[in-house]
Amino acid sequence: MNLEKNYIFRVVLALVLGILGYWIIDSVFHLTDGAFHHLFGGGILWTYLLVPALVAFYVGYIVGKWGKYWGAVPPMLYILWAYMNASRSGTFHTVGLPTAPFMMIFFITVPEVSFVGGWAGEFFRKKQDKARKMRLKQRINTQTLENGSNEGSTQL
Repeated sequence: MNLEKNYIFRVVLALVLGILGYWIIDSVFHLTDGAFHHLFGGGILWTYLLVPALVAFYVGYIVGKWGKYWGAVPPMLYILWAYMNASRSGTFHTVGLPTAPFMMIFFITVPEVSFVGGWAGEFFRKKQDKARKMRLKQRINTQTLENGSNEGSTQL
């Protein structure tokens, strides 16, 4: 994937890919089913810690600068959408309103974990960009030295 696109394109691409990535992981492992119907069941670790961190890492890596902040958007949007979708069915809540424990878990853990994942992605992106710039600089210096030595030999 070419990550040298302009910043706005990278942000939109990262958010769309983050939400799609979360949806794919959720559809394969049924994360939100386990978390919403068994609030403190086995799915909660995946849903609120590991998967948001992975998705936010990916988003932060694509976005680069400010990736730690953009990284929280796809997990927050997807979990909120999935929760509202599950609560509308009436099997989890008859009224369709979120409960306090769920919202506490949701609004505390997901942004923090996503922030850390996005920060790690941003860090690795900056590290890769720095290495890429260093290689480009070395290549330019090498070409300049080669061209300079060739010009000197032709003038003799």
